Amino acid sequence: MRAVSCNVEEVLRLIAGNIGIGMVPDHLAVPGLAAGDLWQLPPYDLLPTTDVFRISNPNAILNPAEAAFLRHVEDTEPLDHSNSHQSGL
Repeated sequence: MRAVSCNVEEVLRLIAGNIGIGMVPDHLAVPGLAAGDLWQLPPYDLLPTTDVFRISNPNAILNPAEAAFLRHVEDTEPLDHSNSHQSGL
């Protein structure tokens, strides 16, 4: 392992900088693919998926934008895109 980051933009920068390979969301990889800065590795179908978690500290002091975001997503139901993604839908 050469580098690790929790920031997807940093991961894209590291990949484009030829530091290594990585897994990024399709919608964020498209511009880099179109520009020739990124290349998709096999498999080309049945791509792996990963979970995304929303974690917050109930005791944190939030700025107005953070508070608004958490209010906006507090009733969001979990989504499982793996079945539709894996079947090519």
